[in-house]
Amino acid sequence: MLFSISSLITSTSFQTLKPKTLPFLLSTRILDSRISLNTSQISLKTTLLVLLLCAFFYSLTKAEKVDIRYKLGEEQYINQFMVSNTVFGQYCSNVLNHTSESKVSSIATTLGVDIKEIQRQIKLAKLEDTISAVEILALKIIGIIAGVAIGTFAFITQELIVGLLAIIAFVGLFFIPMDKVKDKLKEREGVILDELPEFIEQVYLCFGAGAPLQESLRVVAEQSKGVLGDMILTAFTRASYGGGWENELYELAVSTDIEPFEDFINDILISHAKGTSIHETLRREVEHMNIITKARQKEMVNALESKMILPITIFFLLPAGVIIFVPVILQAL
Repeated sequence: MLFSISSLITSTSFQTLKPKTLPFLLSTRILDSRISLNTSQISLKTTLLVLLLCAFFYSLTKAEKVDIRYKLGEEQYINQFMVSNTVFGQYCSNVLNHTSESKVSSIATTLGVDIKEIQRQIKLAKLEDTISAVEILALKIIGIIAGVAIGTFAFITQELIVGLLAIIAFVGLFFIPMDKVKDKLKEREGVILDELPEFIEQVYLCFGAGAPLQESLRVVAEQSKGVLGDMILTAFTRASYGGGWENELYELAVSTDIEPFEDFINDILISHAKGTSIHETLRREVEHMNIITKARQKEMVNALESKMILPITIFFLLPAGVIIFVPVILQAL
């Protein structure tokens, strides 16, 4: 391998190589013997190159797996090319003004990014004012460029720290922004699941008192003053423009992608459409939510126990082990 590299360099005329180009830098550094092509340095460069390539191909296979739920015209509420009010958002808006939407969609498809699905998730997480799907796409592109540029520099200078910086820049810009959106969605889902049992129970009591189903949902939503109540009121507001409150509630349930909430809305709408006992349906929903709540509480307790293992090990078991075994070891010595 060394012989082939030396032959390639000696057979290349330096007049044909421009200064500050990659072949020129490699050739001069090798001929000056400033780079010693020993086994460890070749392994270091190869490792950096392999890490960058693995990160890139991992990004293509780990791209957001979309789960399209555009039912009953949900896509009409989503503008996939909107931007936020941030400085970076306005910069992306200026770029979009000089770039066709088809080209942006083509780039997104190449990177395995569904910008409409991402924008849907951002909308559900209520993050439209801070970030958008187009901005996440731009950050992914910047992450790839930064990773390749810094990685190339690390390959030339054979600096491991620079190579690690390349990987950090790539991962930080390619994955973390979307992970933040998913974390916010998960947090919002937890809030809705916490509010749902009481909401269903209040609807059950209100309906049992003689109020119609639509009025029961509206009254409880107005009194709840939570995330779930705001969502229900927003659906009723849209229904006032002629969409029909049943369709709006169904779209809301599908778009939130929270199974217990979706089951609740579907069950009461089916019961309302078929004319079966809504009161009995609500009673079953209350019992079902009690079971789900107990299961979630048990799951949270198990998760808390798992989190407590590390602190207990560090602050109790290790000091106890030191106190017990160190005197024994010292006495034996």
